Amino acid sequence: MKHSLHHIYVGPKNNNLREVYWAMSVHTFAFGLLAIFVPIYLYGLGFSLRQILFFYTIYYIFSSVSEYVAGRLAARFGVNHIFSLSFPLTAIGLFFLLTIHNLHWPLWILALAMAFPNGLFWVPYDDEFSKSKHKKTAGSEIGKLAILVSLFGALAPMIGGIVAEQFGFSMVIVICMCLLLAAMLPIFKRRDMIKKEPLNMRAFLAKDNIKNAIAYGGYGFEGNASNVVWPLFLFLIVGEYKQVGFIATMSLLAAIIVTLFIGKMSDKHDKKKLLKTGTFLNFSTGVGRTVVTTASAAYVAGMLSAISHIFVFIPFISKFFLNADRDRRTEYVVGMEMSTDFIRAIYFLILFGATFFFGNALVLTIGIALGAAGVFLTTLINNSGQESGKNLPKQIKTHREIAKARI
Repeated sequence: MKHSLHHIYVGPKNNNLREVYWAMSVHTFAFGLLAIFVPIYLYGLGFSLRQILFFYTIYYIFSSVSEYVAGRLAARFGVNHIFSLSFPLTAIGLFFLLTIHNLHWPLWILALAMAFPNGLFWVPYDDEFSKSKHKKTAGSEIGKLAILVSLFGALAPMIGGIVAEQFGFSMVIVICMCLLLAAMLPIFKRRDMIKKEPLNMRAFLAKDNIKNAIAYGGYGFEGNASNVVWPLFLFLIVGEYKQVGFIATMSLLAAIIVTLFIGKMSDKHDKKKLLKTGTFLNFSTGVGRTVVTTASAAYVAGMLSAISHIFVFIPFISKFFLNADRDRRTEYVVGMEMSTDFIRAIYFLILFGATFFFGNALVLTIGIALGAAGVFLTTLINNSGQESGKNLPKQIKTHREIAKARI
């Protein structure tokens, strides 16, 4: 994989973008190996569902704070330095996860160790990605790289599930740590452009961004359901890491195939109408996951949900980055990431409270239903300026979809 990624030429003016994609490629694959299995791993160690939901609540609260810190640091030291720092810090966070069964870390310590690098990674990445769509020479060659990365990212859950089943989940964590440390090396060579502009979050609040933040939070609800609650729900049905990984991989591969067609549709049709259609489809398939009781039904429900999600994702992300152009980019990215993680924390807090009244199966069912309902909030995102879907290659859209499947 290293050989393939480094020998795709994207032109001298896009060296920085190539290095970002290399780092993102490895990061995507590494977290694809383990992200959906983290709640299953904690459950297997004896943590109750209530404790796991508490962990994710605290994790996203810390993530929201770390994104503000990342914005401040990026304004002073440059996004490249902050982006680079996130990789070793993420590896350290995974060390806490690896040793929790031996050293008995409190869950809030684990959440802090894993959440702090989260903001240091996503804020610089979103900032860089939002600028990349304007690079005239980035389209076709970067697109080839992006679709390759997407395929590896889709295969990662299956590989992670097989490794976890054969050698234990601890081996998956170790592999992920090694990949992250390898990914950071090219980033250290990059030159950084430091704007020397202080972070001014009033610029975010002064704009009509409250609706955007709520919309992104609704998108986060759906992400929580798909990346945390649904895998644990599946595990209680199929009982194997390998099966959960196979279902996730089949769903992601189906999503990639559909994206190749929906990308063109998004460019030719009104994104607002496409988004509204997508929310209805995604809600329907999301609710359908709540009645799954067998492995075969889980495969079908997972693929249908992933496919319908693309109808939401493409028009929504196009609008997300168009609005980043309208506003001060760093403030917009920080504000949106902070908002969605805070709302994600509220989602898990609701489920945490539900554990005092309902059994595990019903709480997970409620979580999936909440994710399905949350997708309706995505329609609140503002339209700003002219549609610019053509500026965001469909392969890059696919790549970012895989990349956004974070812990």
